[in-house]
Amino acid sequence: MSKISIKKKITLVIFGLSLAIILLEIVLRIGGFVLLSLQEQKNRILPKQKAMFRVLCLGDSTTYFGGRGSYPVQLEGFLNKTDTGRKFQVLNKGVPGIETDAILFGLEENLNKYKPDILVVMMGINDFISTSAYEESLKKKTSFFIRDLRVYKLVNFVRLYIIDKTEKVRRFKTRQKRKYIINRKKIIVENMELKKIYKEEEIEIDPNDDKAYIGLGNCYREEEKYTEAEQMYKRAIELNSDNDEAYFGLGYCFKEVGRYEESVQMFKKAKELNPYNSDIYVMIGNCYREEERYTEAEQMYRRAIELNPDNDEAYFDLGYCYREEGRYKEAEENYRKAVEKNPDNNKVYFKLGYLYRLMGRYREAEVMQKKAIESYNRALKINPYEMRLYLEMATSNIELLFSSGVQGRDNEVEDWYSIVLNAYPYGKKAYAVEDRYYGLKAIICMQRGELKDAENYFKKANEFRLKYYNLVTKHNYRKLKEIAVKKGITLVCVQYPVYSIEPLKNFLDSEKDIVFVDNEKIFKDALQYGKFEDYFINNFGGEFGHFTYRGRQLLAENIADVIRKEIFNKQ
Repeated sequence: MSKISIKKKITLVIFGLSLAIILLEIVLRIGGFVLLSLQEQKNRILPKQKAMFRVLCLGDSTTYFGGRGSYPVQLEGFLNKTDTGRKFQVLNKGVPGIETDAILFGLEENLNKYKPDILVVMMGINDFISTSAYEESLKKKTSFFIRDLRVYKLVNFVRLYIIDKTEKVRRFKTRQKRKYIINRKKIIVENMELKKIYKEEEIEIDPNDDKAYIGLGNCYREEEKYTEAEQMYKRAIELNSDNDEAYFGLGYCFKEVGRYEESVQMFKKAKELNPYNSDIYVMIGNCYREEERYTEAEQMYRRAIELNPDNDEAYFDLGYCYREEGRYKEAEENYRKAVEKNPDNNKVYFKLGYLYRLMGRYREAEVMQKKAIESYNRALKINPYEMRLYLEMATSNIELLFSSGVQGRDNEVEDWYSIVLNAYPYGKKAYAVEDRYYGLKAIICMQRGELKDAENYFKKANEFRLKYYNLVTKHNYRKLKEIAVKKGITLVCVQYPVYSIEPLKNFLDSEKDIVFVDNEKIFKDALQYGKFEDYFINNFGGEFGHFTYRGRQLLAENIADVIRKEIFNKQ
């Protein structure tokens, strides 16, 4: 009898705990739903009218970037001008730096949420050795499901500062930890893990120390762990709502993930508490600039300079803003002032070199990129673990390669390519890919008017892609097709600009159930009669890079034409 009673009690306890967890999960998800990101506000789901078609765009930074000038926004405009007799809504779910496995992981949720009629996908450029083949295995699904639970995330957060020890043991641990902290203080700055340990120890010593949470948040932020950083800053604000550093950190996290409206709100709160901090105005300006609100951005940068005439970042960002507006002379002046204020600001040399390339001043562009590389090398001697520096140095090498090549100094092009190949693995992974090298050589020849040589290099790049394509990317494309076909969604696969469509068709074997968008000829023609800089702001893909407004416009118009011809005209 007693055994049955115990079983009943255990069952009731388990049932009660399960019910509590479910209710808590519901409450947390409702709270998360309220905190919509800027992109989700833009992706508002309009009531579906009878003739409305919903288009969902998935991809990486080439899809995401551009704000109100992004290719999905322009695609909506072009589609609504077609003679299909239908109304279109286009949603942008691009994510900077995303790989195909991550796109597949979020696919089901996106399809269920937005219920698109057409799925437009341009992906794969970020796939490397680390990218995994997406599988719908129970193990992977369970792991992903658990990690996505709000309760799981909450427990992880609470674990950081709940102390389940007696007062006597706590006092003993506190004394020991203070000794530990003192002994480690000298090397904390050089090692991120020790920094984090230091802050975690401070939190355990005093769970009400808002500055410790800010410190730990800063550590997570430097590691680009924005979700964890956000939790730390929010906890700091709970403890002290007058701490401007916490609002600043939270605003920074929101900005990095594209939640610009929320970011500006946080920075403005920080500004109310500390109106003389020029860095706050710089960050607000950066948010406005990302949304192409250049006039408002310029006002913020100028206010930052008024408050602190030695703020090199304010001059740098003001120059960046002017460059985006095509005001090159003013951009150069402000970049020069940034260098004057801080000669060790390596990214200024890089951007100034890029500006000179835009202006056709290739010799000066080379000089600046060489200075950038020297500056990056100095910085890496101080901090050899800063991945960002390797990536930016590799980018400077690519820029130098391009500037040298356009002037016909091919030997130097080969030399600088070797430097990129021998760069730190992170830079190598991102840039030193054989097909991209041939693609870049093709573009260089095209810009010099050597069209026959350009076509030969284009051919080499294409042969390389057909022979050594990423098997994981192929697998993930096929999975995407399988899911779209199963749900009855029209799949539109877009090839990157200038790239041949053949490798993409090879991924999917058949053109059945798929609409392909070929961007090779349309962009080659544009580059033959115009400048590379008219359509792209860099060369990260070899033949292409991140788009200018004009490049996004050309891409969107081509996709709209293909959708009209291949989907609606055939109907």
